[in-house]
Amino acid sequence: MRGGVKIDGDNWQYHCFNCSFKCGFKLGRNISKKCRRFLSWCGMNDTDISKWAMHSLQHKDLLDSIITKKKQHAVPVFKEKEMPEGELIYEGNSEHKVYIDYLDSPPAGTTDFTLSDENDPASESIINLANGATDQTIYPRRPLETNDGTDLTYDGTRKVYGEYIVLGRLEAVIAQANANDLCMVSVWFER
Repeated sequence: MRGGVKIDGDNWQYHCFNCSFKCGFKLGRNISKKCRRFLSWCGMNDTDISKWAMHSLQHKDLLDSIITKKKQHAVPVFKEKEMPEGELIYEGNSEHKVYIDYLDSPPAGTTDFTLSDENDPASESIINLANGATDQTIYPRRPLETNDGTDLTYDGTRKVYGEYIVLGRLEAVIAQANANDLCMVSVWFER
């Protein structure tokens, strides 16, 4: 790590000379996400960071909290799209299901679909469908394993299944379809 720290009383700034990462702290202001990540990387626990943030806000000038400047925000314009038929998106669903909606009629005989975790060390697909293009709901599960890598079973023959643990971003790939074919994937998950 090659970087510089500039300290000015209670305030400080950090700048990495290798990757140009910058973050800083100013007393009376909230601690930014970049600064929180930097402090966590340096070994500071989340509780201490939160206490520090509260302490900083206690020093906020009273006038700053009373007088606020109104900022002009541009209103985003969204394209309207039809929701897939047959399923409603419901965030409270604890069944960890995945709904796949094929759009533009890809060929059913050759279209493949794969859903995987970009950071899965075993490169294990969560869903792997071959030669089909039928809209469907899937409840993906994987066999649970003991600490030595063997499948966990109820009685020596019946495997125990559990939900997938996602380590990063999900990657959905449609292959062997026509050039403009695509699919919309709805994934329900828990944190």
